[in-house]
Amino acid sequence: MPSKRGTRFKKLRSLLRKKVAAAKAAAGEPTAAAASPPADGTVAMAAQHTMSEGVATLPFATTPVAPPPVDTTEMVETEFEILMEGRVGVPHIDFLGSSAQVLHSEVEASLARPGGAGVLTLANFINDHDAALTEKAAERVSEENTVAIFNTQPVSERRGPGADLKRRQAVMKATWAATRVSVARLERLCDLMFYVYGRRYVASEPKILVSLPGAERQMPHGDDAEKKDVGTPPRTLGVVMAIDDTAFLDTWPRRFCDDLTNGELMTMVYRSEVERVHVKKGRIILFRGDAIHRGVENMFADDLDRRLHAYLRLADEPISTEWRDKTYPAKEIID
Repeated sequence: MPSKRGTRFKKLRSLLRKKVAAAKAAAGEPTAAAASPPADGTVAMAAQHTMSEGVATLPFATTPVAPPPVDTTEMVETEFEILMEGRVGVPHIDFLGSSAQVLHSEVEASLARPGGAGVLTLANFINDHDAALTEKAAERVSEENTVAIFNTQPVSERRGPGADLKRRQAVMKATWAATRVSVARLERLCDLMFYVYGRRYVASEPKILVSLPGAERQMPHGDDAEKKDVGTPPRTLGVVMAIDDTAFLDTWPRRFCDDLTNGELMTMVYRSEVERVHVKKGRIILFRGDAIHRGVENMFADDLDRRLHAYLRLADEPISTEWRDKTYPAKEIID
């Protein structure tokens, strides 16, 4: 059965052919003023302005241009369809600059399965004052007052000689002003999720993640290790808040922990498919509990890499004893 995209472009091609034929018949010869198609493929997109009422159009506006010759139209149409096929990326949404309707639709589509990336970023979520307050509090956190979490090794191998202890975390103290600010932002995020899904989320206590100098990139994983599907709306959501401009996260959009094939016991992801997201100051990155991601390396010789981390959990979904601090690992294939 042909795809909706293929059907739409067939209609587009047929319409353009009829328009060109009508122009030739009226002039008695091929039109010399027909514009050649620009290299970026806007000809195929601009043709939406000639489509009759009721025919699907592309979801963005472009500048109208004259239709190209038939053969060129077919070439541009094919190239455009190939370029759009299977395109994946991390959606970016302006929290303050977007309407409520846009926020609702974009968040819902980004976090949906199937079809969504499973991850998105929200800009303008934390104002400069609150980010500076949190950054100052994070500077109190160092190797001495943090505990190690898994990095390049599973939890079971993180004890004894040779253990990788360079990725660490600490719970933010309840008496810090920065903690109250962070909790308020997380509650605001829970309100957004309630608006999108109509279900109440609760946030975990915020933690400061610390990568020590020389820390290697983390193992790919998902944060929710329960056996039951994360579902939609997602049972668990991970949140990373940037407190400065040094926060990054490696993601695999549309790759999830339960993507198992051919009897695999662990999800396989390719290094060539990783998308490194720069989470700038004032932004957050939000991802499903089953979305595969990892922390990045800290290549600095002296500086600690700090950011804030928390979870959102459906209020009516109690945490299973099989999850707690466990994660769902994935295996990276270097291709």
